[in-house]
Amino acid sequence: YYFHPKKGDDRATGLSENQAFKSLSKINQLSLQPGDRLLLAAGEIFGEPLVLKGVNGEEKAPIVVQSHAFGGATDLPDALI
Repeated sequence: YYFHPKKGDDRATGLSENQAFKSLSKINQLSLQPGDRLLLAAGEIFGEPLVLKGVNGEEKAPIVVQSHAFGGATDLPDALI
């Protein structure tokens, strides 16, 4: 799932850059499954905590949280929470 604090919209699907969620709180409304990825916009500041409730990955299929360069940008710093 994609997240962008400026370009996102919590009414979107979160399944692509163009449909990114805005709020990290949206994470707890999702039914995350092993192997899912949470892609936070690189170089952006999220002004809220990242809270994961009842989220469980598996050894071979972890749930991954990582920075993502929207629009193919390169050399951006990690997203800050």
